[in-house]
Amino acid sequence: MRIDLLQEIDSGLRIIMFVQHALLRALGEVSKEKLTRKELSLGDIKKRLAGSSRLAELKATADRISKGIQQLKESSEKRNLKDFKSIDVDVPISPNKIHNELLSPIKKDPETSAQIQRPLISPRKVFVSPVKSPNKVPAYIRHAALASPTSLSLPHHYRFLAELFRGMETVVALLYNRNEKITFSKLKPSIQEMLKRTFTEKHLAQIKQLVPDFYNYDIQKIKNFSTSSQKEAYELVIAPNFPNDIKIMNPSVLLERRRYFYDTLLQLVKKHHSQYLASLDPPMDIPDSKLVRWHPEFELEKVPEIECAKLPEMPNVEKLNTAQDVLAKARELFKCNTKMERALEKLAQVKERGLTAEEQAVTGINEERQKLGLVSSASTQTNTTAASITILNPALRNLPTALLEKVKAKQAAKALEAMTKSSEYEQKYFIYSRLPDLARTLRNIFVTERKNVLALNIILSKLDSSFKANVSACDLQRDLNLLSEEVPEWIKFHEIRNATYIKIDKSTDLKQITSKLEVVAAKYKTN
Repeated sequence: MRIDLLQEIDSGLRIIMFVQHALLRALGEVSKEKLTRKELSLGDIKKRLAGSSRLAELKATADRISKGIQQLKESSEKRNLKDFKSIDVDVPISPNKIHNELLSPIKKDPETSAQIQRPLISPRKVFVSPVKSPNKVPAYIRHAALASPTSLSLPHHYRFLAELFRGMETVVALLYNRNEKITFSKLKPSIQEMLKRTFTEKHLAQIKQLVPDFYNYDIQKIKNFSTSSQKEAYELVIAPNFPNDIKIMNPSVLLERRRYFYDTLLQLVKKHHSQYLASLDPPMDIPDSKLVRWHPEFELEKVPEIECAKLPEMPNVEKLNTAQDVLAKARELFKCNTKMERALEKLAQVKERGLTAEEQAVTGINEERQKLGLVSSASTQTNTTAASITILNPALRNLPTALLEKVKAKQAAKALEAMTKSSEYEQKYFIYSRLPDLARTLRNIFVTERKNVLALNIILSKLDSSFKANVSACDLQRDLNLLSEEVPEWIKFHEIRNATYIKIDKSTDLKQITSKLEVVAAKYKTN
């Protein structure tokens, strides 16, 4: 329609231009200044046109123009076209130019900015609004039943739970076949890593509500070996439950359990569907065996969620976080210990009297004896003064007098020995106690070198680097001489050409040599 109208307007403009040229030719070569209305009146113009030789041609042209204008008006009335001053045409603009104009810091007038037109975009590029309606269910969920291979499809949250159950069964099978204890702390990260979905105790409770006989749930105290402290903590332990003839969870067992879980979900949806059919007017009743697809108006995604079964609860373990809590707990424990309470009461009474520690101990012993009726009150006073003089060590209280005398005699003998023992014996014991290790190391050196005779300087250098005690070369040579004195049948010194050599007998049992040296060292210890 617009194209036809433009063509007619174009032809009209051409006719008007032609008339203007014809008038200019008729007037001759007269300047424009003389042709203005100010200089020529209307009568002068008529006279000139009447005297023109091309008057007939001008009249014919004017008739054609008037006819064209009349036809244009008629066509516009037929097509109900309104008068317009301009034509708006959509011109595609590059998206980069619009992006640059929007990001440009130069301020623009609102009129010019309003004239920026939206570019023509390919239908493949779809702009999705980031703000989603909280009440509207996404289309891929609402119409998922249309794309499902089965006509009786499950809601989205039911299918999500079935997928979590499949992942849980896979992880449980791996841990069960390896004879590992299955805890929720192990199960959760494994399922989330495999499915890239969140798995919580709520999902576990829903699974228990659907199939309560599939697993046994229990709270157990388990030691955590992953931490340095290895503290014991209560955890939820999950154990698969199936007949006794099944020893491992093979793929056939997993497939059978998965199918049973899916059928349980389907039966639950059928129950909600039958309730919906009963609420219709008139109500409908369709047996589940004949049901092929859901009612067209049945809102599948509005099926309520599965209820959560009750899982075993963690015991309320009291945690002591501050020192004040620890002291309060200690007071409670002390209140339960009657012996401790009586001891504290006696200590308070003794402090009031101003008695010494020894007198406190003897007083406590006598009070206990008085309760048992072993001694009289008169003998208690005499024993108190005697015990306060004889008992020297508080650790020896509550012992019989004869045993105390023996202990005191032994302590006195040890003190006497320590005071009268010579330092020479201690030095000899220290040296001889080192000889058994020296004999073992020396034999290892000869075995390593595969020789029976070695030079003294070589042996000293090897002993310096291999002997476990830090001993100088002079002391090592002295110890070797002692070895040759104590066990001459095993080690001997030989002087050849101003060089000293040592020879040992490898056939001799080393255990006999070391036992003999230990006996010699023990003599110096007792002396």
